[in-house]
Amino acid sequence: MPHYATWERAPYHPYECVVCTHEATATNVLVDTGRVIEDYGDVYLCASCISSLAEYLGIVKAVKAEAEAKLEELNQELDKVPALIERLVNGIRDLSISTSADLLAISAPVVLVDDKDAKQSDIKLDENEHGDDSVAESVSEPVVDKGSDSVPAGAGSKRTSSSGTRTSTTSNR
Repeated sequence: MPHYATWERAPYHPYECVVCTHEATATNVLVDTGRVIEDYGDVYLCASCISSLAEYLGIVKAVKAEAEAKLEELNQELDKVPALIERLVNGIRDLSISTSADLLAISAPVVLVDDKDAKQSDIKLDENEHGDDSVAESVSEPVVDKGSDSVPAGAGSKRTSSSGTRTSTTSNR
């Protein structure tokens, strides 16, 4: 198998392409074929001439036809993307709606709390039931404020309620 090297500037005489006699550039490199012709020098081919030869021999047509077929296949796959995105969005929307409905159907757990321990109950609440009109019983003892310890309560400090009507003098001055 031959060994090739590319050059932007050929190191040996004649420093140019054997076909078109152009020197190498950054965009049109020379390929060193590894052959040397007596009284001529190293044999170089430029990338432009190699491309022209490949097209002339039909190599480019085969590769071009293969690339066009692959491009067509990829474009067909790409045309499917909007429909797939639409299906995905609709699926997420349906999932969201059904999940929301499921979450709304589940009743919230009722937590009964006493003074010492919180316990969860399985009792389901009916939101349409408003309860009864009975008086709620107090389960805690009433808190009694005994006042300050430093000032004794006297008989004169108690308030008395009078059930009589009040009379007041009104003055317009």
